[in-house]
Amino acid sequence: MCDYYHARMPDNSIGLGRSVMQSFTSIGPMLDLIAVFPLIAIFAGRGLPYAVIISFLISFTTINTTYQLSRKYSTNGGYYSYTGKVLGKLPGLFIALNYLAYSVVVLLAIGSFGGYFIYSALNDFGNASSTVLTLVFSLAFISIVFGIVLLGLRKSLRFTLIAGTAEAAFILLISLFMVLKPISQSTAIFPSFMPDGNFFTGVIFGILAFSGSGSSIFLSEDSRDPKRTPATGLALSFLIAGLIMIIASFAVVSFLGNGIASYAANPAALLLYIQQKFGFVILFPAVLFLILSAMNLSVSYLNALLRSTAKMFSDHIFRGSGLKKSDNTFMAILLAILSTTCILAVIYGSYTSFVYMSSLAGLFFITVHSFSNIALIKQKGSILFSMILPVASLLFLVTVFVVSVNGFLSGFPDIVYMYLLILLFIVLALLQARSSKQFFNAIEFNVS
Repeated sequence: MCDYYHARMPDNSIGLGRSVMQSFTSIGPMLDLIAVFPLIAIFAGRGLPYAVIISFLISFTTINTTYQLSRKYSTNGGYYSYTGKVLGKLPGLFIALNYLAYSVVVLLAIGSFGGYFIYSALNDFGNASSTVLTLVFSLAFISIVFGIVLLGLRKSLRFTLIAGTAEAAFILLISLFMVLKPISQSTAIFPSFMPDGNFFTGVIFGILAFSGSGSSIFLSEDSRDPKRTPATGLALSFLIAGLIMIIASFAVVSFLGNGIASYAANPAALLLYIQQKFGFVILFPAVLFLILSAMNLSVSYLNALLRSTAKMFSDHIFRGSGLKKSDNTFMAILLAILSTTCILAVIYGSYTSFVYMSSLAGLFFITVHSFSNIALIKQKGSILFSMILPVASLLFLVTVFVVSVNGFLSGFPDIVYMYLLILLFIVLALLQARSSKQFFNAIEFNVS
């Protein structure tokens, strides 16, 4: 069914443009207006843009680590390959399983949000009547994403290139409209703000928004220049997306003013304000681009996950050949995400599921990148880029992790419990792998 997807593309297939958009769409700036910014606003309030700036600066130190490692090693395995090559088999296997958990959780989060957002938009316009539709929309959204990816890597990358470019242009346009015509004339573009303890809890969601910046590294072996194209792509996408998100965050706060509280409580409130201020001529494309942004992000994440999973087969982390097992891998991921989405929707509802999965993804993101920082530090390269910045990144990540866990325990303890449960399964899998000498010795971390 999808063997041709996993087959390596011809040499010189992926150029800089596609590499940039692979990472850019994995950030999903337009989606952040509805999906991530309100989560930051819950904790940071009118300090939303400042939280985004801090998240951008912290993420810069992390992206530097990915950039430096991708310049040194060419591999579709990404983070787990870097860790395994430098730190050894056990840490490499640990990060491989953490990355799998992270990617699946991100897809669960966006799938849940997609259903919630489509339902909310229809409900606000008086065209939806049953919350069961939320789950139906989530499942349909996920199925469409998998369908696009099933078309093949070349076509799905063309999709993200075109759609991502349009997304970037539209978010700048709507940001300009929001700054020029706020709902209250008393609003300020640069709001005064005094941060408190909750402010830094909101930063983790900003960091999560930038977490997809390194997505291009999972296409390294298929890139025109395996050690330059992915690295340049992630650097450019991070810079472009960061500037766009900072501009958009100031625009949102300027546009909403005191309405930021209702925005934090109900992300769809932004759309209602846009409708009131600009009418359907702006609202309709805004809704379409929000859905498109969510789809772009999901397609890019799934492409990265499937390329990394294929590499895990060739590295003998999983049994068999990546090509031989591609059908089973694709279907296993699809069924796991569809079934888990149903379970989460029944237990928590779609929006709460999105919040929980986004938070959980943030914790796994920190885990994965902490090991990458350690790997880069061990390389003993440039003092600034291979020592100071990765150490700073590691300290930032650990601090955000501790603050976030404390915040989650006081308000959303299930997030921490889910993280610990998945971590327990990962540790048990490691112990099982370590106990089998034949399996463990067969594991390789092939990079070039």
